[in-house]
Parts: sequence; structure tokens; C-alpha cells
Amino acid sequence: MRISKTFTVALILFALSLGISGLLNKAASNYAPVAEPDQSAEFNKKQYKRIICFSALCTEIAFGIGAADKIVGVSKFSNWPPEAATKPIVGDSYTINSEQVTALKPDLVIVNGKAQKVYDFCKANNIEILRIDIINLDKLYSGILTIGKKLGHQDQAQKLCQNIVGELNSVRIKVAGLPKRSVFICLYRQPGTLANLSTVGANTVTSELINIAGGDNIFSDLKDNYKEISKETLLKRKPEIIIDPQQNIIDSQTKVRLLNDWTALSTIPAVQNHQVYFPVAYPLLIPGTRIGQNAMEFARMIHPEAFND
Repeated sequence: MRISKTFTVALILFALSLGISGLLNKAASNYAPVAEPDQSAEFNKKQYKRIICFSALCTEIAFGIGAADKIVGVSKFSNWPPEAATKPIVGDSYTINSEQVTALKPDLVIVNGKAQKVYDFCKANNIEILRIDIINLDKLYSGILTIGKKLGHQDQAQKLCQNIVGELNSVRIKVAGLPKRSVFICLYRQPGTLANLSTVGANTVTSELINIAGGDNIFSDLKDNYKEISKETLLKRKPEIIIDPQQNIIDSQTKVRLLNDWTALSTIPAVQNHQVYFPVAYPLLIPGTRIGQNAMEFARMIHPEAFND
């Protein structure tokens, strides 16, 4: 039985009415952030005034919850919002400008993921560090709430999460009732070849956004979050849509060359039906504060018919 779009939209709105805050509270309770030293009862009592964000994602979140005035340094990849570019650069999770960090005298460093070099540096120099680990939507919400609590911006963090949930539900409504389309997301391939293809598994923000946008990640069965796959496996799974993100906006000549690469797999429906897309990778693949926009961009590629009106 075909479910009408009106009925699907009603279900989405009903789920939303059950309470965004409950969803966010669940995400927060299921996530145990790592903070050094002991966070326990003092986790959100200290007033931090000099923060360094060692990842672009952490920078986005800190700005997004209104803590820009507390940020004294950012990673070299931090370019959103534009004001982030005015902050001193301290390196990244793998290369630390130790002199710059020392000169900035941070009272808190925030990192995403293991960031072992940054962790070791902070421990050696008695600098407090907060580690979050954002890989999927639940971890994004709880990471935002954790940073908000740590910096005394709980209300702003809650509002940011609510805004993201609302934006994602807008995408769900946009594609409600449309058939799921099989999608292959191709990560960082070398132009001119289809060797060393890689993709994402189900437990990633990218895969979740594809699902929200009306797609079905053909490699959602992978146990790894990111994995190389063979051309033979891709041929067997026959994606209807191929999304091949590029570092920069491409011109028409570059698009022709990139499309020509995919003709080596001409039996794939996406190639046969000219459904191969080359969006800009950043911020599309970044699980940051703009994922609502990212989901809508995925929807435009997966279901362009939903945007004809």
C-alpha cells in the first residue's frame, strides 16, 4: 500500500510534537564526554575565558552557542563562521604550534576525537582539555550540549540543537512520500581514476543525512565508519545516485573529465542515467552546525523532483 505524502508529513510532525528536548536529553545521557582533569561535580562551575578549539567542528560549535568572545585560538582548518578566520591559528590535531598555544595561555582546549598529540601536549603543560567524539547525529547533539554546559552556554546549546532538529525535519517533510533511492557516496578519490574508492558506513552523520534526504546508503551494512570498497562490489550494488564530492567548485570542463572517469562503470544505473553529482566537499561532509543545509543539498541531488515547484 502506498503511503500518502500527507500522512507521512503528519507522522513527522506528530513525532516532532512529542518533544525535541526529550530527544536531546536522551542524546546527552547516552554520551559520556572525556574531560581532563576530573570533570565530576566541577564540570560546569569554572568560568572559562580563554579557549582554544583544535578542530573546525569545535570552532563551529563554540561560535554557534555564542562563545566567540572566549575563543583565543582555532585550528588551521577553521573557516566557519567567517569571524573564525580572525582568530590566531594554533595548528591542528596532528601539528601543534606549541609556542603559539603557550603564548595564548588557554584555560581550556577543546578537541574532536582522540587528538593524541594535543592531549599529550595539554597534559604535559597542565592545560585542561575537553574531548568530544562526533561521528553521528546523537553524538553531534550531545557534543554541542557538552560544550555548552562546559562553557556556561547551556541555553544557547539547547537552542542550537533544536534549530538543527527543526532543519532536518524540514528536509524529511520535503521528501516525504517519495521512494528511497540507492546512493553511493564516494570519498576523496583521485581524479582520473576509480582506484582506491572509499565510502561511509551507517553510523556516520553523512549516511544519516542521506537517509533523511530520501536516500539509502548502499554501504549502510559496513561495520566500519569509513572503508575502501572495490569497483566489483560497487557494480553489484548498482546505485541510482553517485555523489562524488570535490575540494572546490568545478567548471564544465572538469565536470566532463570527472564524468568520463565513471564511464568505466557504465552498467551502474547512476552512470547510465546521468545521476552523478560533484558537490563541494566542505561543508557537505562536515558534521557541524550546518548539517541542516547539508541534508537539503543531499535532497536536491537525490530527489530533484521535490524542488520543481
